[in-house]
Amino acid sequence: MKKYKAFTLFLCIALLVPALFGVGKVFAANPSFTIGEVVTDKTVTILIKDAPKNREFIVRMGEYDTKAINGIEAGRFQTGEGGNLQATIDIPVAFAGRAQIAIRMDSVTGGWYYYNWFWNKKEGGTWPPPSTTPEPTPSSPVTTPQPTKTPPKIVPTITIISAVESQSVTIAITNFPKNAEMRAFMGEMYTKGKDGIPVGDFTTTDAAGTEVTLNIPGALANDERVAIRVESVRGGWYSYNWFWNKQGGRVVTPPSSGTVTPAPTQPGDTSKYPALSIISVDSGKTVTIKADNLPQNTEFTVLLGKMWTRGVNGIPSATFNSGPQTSAELTVDIPASLANESLISIRIQGTNGRYAYNWFINK
Repeated sequence: MKKYKAFTLFLCIALLVPALFGVGKVFAANPSFTIGEVVTDKTVTILIKDAPKNREFIVRMGEYDTKAINGIEAGRFQTGEGGNLQATIDIPVAFAGRAQIAIRMDSVTGGWYYYNWFWNKKEGGTWPPPSTTPEPTPSSPVTTPQPTKTPPKIVPTITIISAVESQSVTIAITNFPKNAEMRAFMGEMYTKGKDGIPVGDFTTTDAAGTEVTLNIPGALANDERVAIRVESVRGGWYSYNWFWNKQGGRVVTPPSSGTVTPAPTQPGDTSKYPALSIISVDSGKTVTIKADNLPQNTEFTVLLGKMWTRGVNGIPSATFNSGPQTSAELTVDIPASLANESLISIRIQGTNGRYAYNWFINK
């Protein structure tokens, strides 16, 4: 049986909500981590944010700029109650002396992952050899000059630390120039924050990363997910990300990748397509939904399925008729076979072909 070196896993006391926010509902972001202490060629400490409950994660390391995909397994940890965690992990011997190393954590179940990189040995560290096709051996000796080392590619990043629903979000930015003026923007999901609403100016510090809390604009306060972008006032540096703002909030439809021919409009229908939002969830038991833009006097079936299925061919949980109304709110049972799923897809399917789908956090 393969054995792994033990590493220390410290649970943080709780999800930290800055006192200045007052009382507010915290909506957890996707799992992420930043780099803490590095002991060259020995260990690296990662600071994990928003870990899901009761999940096992595998930590891998690889060459810089590989995202540690198919990397060397360096350890595993359990999230327990989730939230903010700290883990110290052994650096594989294969990467001893490397200047930079990629690191990644993947959940064994649930599909969560995150990757980053860290400096292992800044002074005198080695780099992976370039991948090249060997040239034929020349007939006479030829002196080949040593290749010039290409500087490592530095990419600015934004990490979501936490979000207070409809109020504010705390981010950490790395790899931006030090002591530089920055401007932050927010916009609808899928916009990358381009031409977004300005939400604050700040200056980076001398440290490796800068942490800042920004207010969510009123125009985006009800959005389920919000795009965020940071740009340098001078120099052209930028990065973007997104965060969960409000469970059951307004869902932005992703842009179409091609031309879509809409279904013909029937008499009495509105020109809009149905939309489905999540109102509340009783874990493992029921989910309350609201459907809008419904065609009138149409029979609908509510289907639930595993995450990523969009509820297609899902388990029927309820039926309803829109009647003369164009919206409906109802509570449906979560099927027993899905009661322990972390994330569940839900769909309403009309007899006239109209449909909408969404998903919700069950546990």
